[in-house]
Amino acid sequence: MVNIDRLCAEIGFSIPKDKDPSDPTKQLDPSKQENAIRKALAILSQEGIFAYLIYLESEGKNITWDGRRNTQKSIGDDEKMHRLIMFYSAKPLKKLDKLHPSNDFFVPEDEKLKLLLKGKNDRNDPDPIWSELKTTFRNELTKNGSILENIPQMFFVKQILEQMLTYALYRARSLR
Repeated sequence: MVNIDRLCAEIGFSIPKDKDPSDPTKQLDPSKQENAIRKALAILSQEGIFAYLIYLESEGKNITWDGRRNTQKSIGDDEKMHRLIMFYSAKPLKKLDKLHPSNDFFVPEDEKLKLLLKGKNDRNDPDPIWSELKTTFRNELTKNGSILENIPQMFFVKQILEQMLTYALYRARSLR
């Protein structure tokens, strides 16, 4: 049996970061982290799971390829924070068998986070982790028999995500 509160605390405390996982020489702004978590929690609480994921997806932006400079365009701290929230939202759902990303999606975590926040130097697929994450969530929530069609499951998942974000918010406050 899984201790769900402990799982939410462990994952929630992992969301706010002292250093940028894609560049350890940089620090992520603690107030931006707190604001992003607070907004995500408010949308989840008031509008529900699907709105929460659409919000995170839209705010996470896409890393794109600049054809003229032959380089990828990077994303800012706000976008990175929304990506981290979505990435870590998938962890408890996978652990509880409510979401089914590829088996190696979270392993090794440091490399996956770096790839999520920095992208890949590839013209054809500069943002593979973000693309897979968005597709996995969207497919899982829109398929027949999804958690959104089962009211008790939907509220259970919503409570788990709210609890995780609450712990993340406490951790973000402690970083200030």
